[in-house]
Amino acid sequence: MAHAAINSLMSTILRSVKSTGLNLQKYYKKLESVRAILEKPLKVIGDDLEVLTSLKAKIEGLAYMTGDIVGSESRKVLVVESPISRRIAIWKLRFKMKRAVGRIDSTVKQWIGMLNSEHLKAQNLTLASTSDSALEPENKMVGLENEFEMIQDQLASHISESEIKRDMAYAAITSLMNTIQQSMESTGLVMQLFYEKLESLRAIMEKSCNVTGNVLTSLEAQIAELADEAEYKVDLESRNIFLPENEKKQRRAFVNLYSLVKEVVGRIDSTMKKWMAIQNKLKNIQDLKAQDLSLVSTSRHGLEPEDKMVGLENEFEMVQDQLARGARELEVVSIVGMGGIGKTTLANKIYSDPFMMSHFGIRAKATVSQEYCARYVLLGLLSSISGKFDEFHEHQDDDQLADQLQKLLKCGRYLVVIDDIWTREAWDGIKRCFPDCNNGSRILMTTRNVEVAECASSGKTPYHMRLMNFDESWSLLYEKVFVKDYFSPEFEQLGKKIALNCGGLPLALVLIAGLLSKIGNSLDEWESVVKNVSSMVNTEVNVQCMRVVALSYHYLP
Repeated sequence: MAHAAINSLMSTILRSVKSTGLNLQKYYKKLESVRAILEKPLKVIGDDLEVLTSLKAKIEGLAYMTGDIVGSESRKVLVVESPISRRIAIWKLRFKMKRAVGRIDSTVKQWIGMLNSEHLKAQNLTLASTSDSALEPENKMVGLENEFEMIQDQLASHISESEIKRDMAYAAITSLMNTIQQSMESTGLVMQLFYEKLESLRAIMEKSCNVTGNVLTSLEAQIAELADEAEYKVDLESRNIFLPENEKKQRRAFVNLYSLVKEVVGRIDSTMKKWMAIQNKLKNIQDLKAQDLSLVSTSRHGLEPEDKMVGLENEFEMVQDQLARGARELEVVSIVGMGGIGKTTLANKIYSDPFMMSHFGIRAKATVSQEYCARYVLLGLLSSISGKFDEFHEHQDDDQLADQLQKLLKCGRYLVVIDDIWTREAWDGIKRCFPDCNNGSRILMTTRNVEVAECASSGKTPYHMRLMNFDESWSLLYEKVFVKDYFSPEFEQLGKKIALNCGGLPLALVLIAGLLSKIGNSLDEWESVVKNVSSMVNTEVNVQCMRVVALSYHYLP
């Protein structure tokens, strides 16, 4: 029954609040009102009763599904070890909770509409057409078991950058509170006052009015950055307490930890006061977009449409972890691999990731390519920071552009993506533009040249991209071809042969998918493609890719 399902979900939320310390009270209250509505007796008959029964069944299913999600994500919050991973887990839990309760609420609104209407308008009350359709997943990401990837695709069309940064600031404060709590338990140091201060700040952010603006977004990014920096230091100082060999050094370590927590909570409190003041000023303003309220120079363009990433969930998490963790000094993380293997897709996905957007206040990217031109790279980076092309830069020489880029990057923690760099000379020509501000800034580079990757990678081993396995290859081809149109089983068998013979190279699979989509339901044509692709299986991968391109041109109308 729907009533029992809602009760079960509310109990799960209470357990999650108790175990994780998260503030999920507003979702609990929303469900209390849902439960009260479901308790009302039905006074309808016939077709109306049938539709209401269907809606009730949908509410029941959504409630049980949400309970499973909350339980699963709450456990993840508790088991992750690193602060970065914990913050991601907290954010995922809140996001999924918000989304799922929103879907339940939407269905209940349909229920209320049915009870209040005199006649059933079936065409407006079908389960397929809900007022909350924007919450339904639109883009399926194939081959990814990690639901975090699905969330990123949905964010591109449903959630603004300001909402992402606000949620991430909330998650950052929560994660810092957990770290302080763990520190108190392990060291015995009393820091309850600071913990409660953060708790009150988090509650203010939770109840904030729904306004947005560049100033608020910038301050929210600052709050997340302060909490991140504090968590790193608190964790480090807590461990230092157990290192000193004598009592005097241990007392000093206790003092350092207490002073550190006091300082960072004070800085977060100060930033929150600015944030609250601006919230109050903007409460009655209808159109904030017309105002230039930016405090710092940040990358404000939204998530960009990108190729779907298949079979790279582990690679995504590993590279993301390298970028978000580590020393405060500037570091370069390199992705190396042959052309067409997915380096750019992975780099773009990381660049557009909501967590990366929150963690790095400034983001910029540019493509170098084989014909390196420093000026084009500099203009690309400057344009991506500002979100538009500035004609003023056209009249500046390369040195002036480099100086301007340095000044912008010094405004905060930055992530720069340098895509498809071919030579050491090209890297030597642009690396001077990236200042080391000792704030955890990172450069993500993609290259085909192992020597370039090793030269740039800050003494760390570059990440080598792998070819796709058969399951991943088939998933990609299936998504590109078979999801869009109906094909008989014979075509699927031919498709699997093609997936096997493409050698695990994503570019080859995408090109072949485009070709198959054009030739349609011609079995003879498909068999011809299978034959041509099979002849390439024993060739070198680069040659194979060139032959696939040639094959695509052969079939052009």
